[in-house]
Amino acid sequence: MTARRALVTGAAGFLGTHLLKRLDSPGWQATGIGRQVTSPNTLACDITDASRVAEVVSQTLPDVIFHAAALMPAAASSATADDFLRVNVGGTLNLLEAVRNFVPHARVMLVTSSAMYGIAEAADGVIHEESTLRPVNSYGMSKATQHLIGYQFYAQYKLDVVRVCPFNLIGYGLPKGLVASDFAAQIVAIERGQQEAIIRVGDLSGKRDFLDVQDAVSALVSLVEAGRAGESYNLASAQAVPIIELLHDMLSMSKAAIEVQPRPNIVKNAVPIQIGAHDKLTALTGWTPQIALKQSLSDVLAYWRTVKIKENA
Repeated sequence: MTARRALVTGAAGFLGTHLLKRLDSPGWQATGIGRQVTSPNTLACDITDASRVAEVVSQTLPDVIFHAAALMPAAASSATADDFLRVNVGGTLNLLEAVRNFVPHARVMLVTSSAMYGIAEAADGVIHEESTLRPVNSYGMSKATQHLIGYQFYAQYKLDVVRVCPFNLIGYGLPKGLVASDFAAQIVAIERGQQEAIIRVGDLSGKRDFLDVQDAVSALVSLVEAGRAGESYNLASAQAVPIIELLHDMLSMSKAAIEVQPRPNIVKNAVPIQIGAHDKLTALTGWTPQIALKQSLSDVLAYWRTVKIKENA
């Protein structure tokens, strides 16, 4: 059996790293791309460099492309709307144009984000694939635009684009700047005596849908075969978890006695609740989440306990 050639953008990112590990298996020949070479099977390629993207696609000739590269708010707190558009929209256009020119029959798994939905229309916060896009920040706006571009290239150029929308991914390797990793980094700093035994928090009133990154990877791989071109699929747990409950679960996993204090000048979260419905994905593939949230939180803490002390500071 001939191995499928896969190209993973954002190879050094949270999702990209886990994807490459999963594709390091029989039946796949995977290459990752990112701004830096992080392993023998990755190539240096800035997704905003159209000529370099075209060069990589023409050289690797992938059968399947997982487009996970993105500028995330957590990694770029000072990023402007132009920055998000340049990477998340411009990078997607560069990739899809390269696909159109060199591998027009390749399947493109286009990873968007639940941020594109913003404030749910439904009072219960449940979001389906046909829900209205109502982003509340520049990142969400850029991902909504990416989502629409994916459909446009399917409709206009007949590219084999499948859009996948992860909700809040969590698990081992979760980078700083996200709610669970921020809690974990502070807990670990306290355990190491780097920080007084007080965890400082922002607005805890929100409820979010968390999905383990390993479950997301399983869904992505299943959609390579089963996904329908032009369609979008939510990757979600279909559970609303109060942020305050998530914090208490993580605190219970530490032996340290930790006090919780609100940060000064807390900004209220613009999106009170989001719950992703995964009925469409489940009906098509049989996929359901397998990893319990507490296991995912334990994995986040385990990862941050391996991070060097100076990186936690």
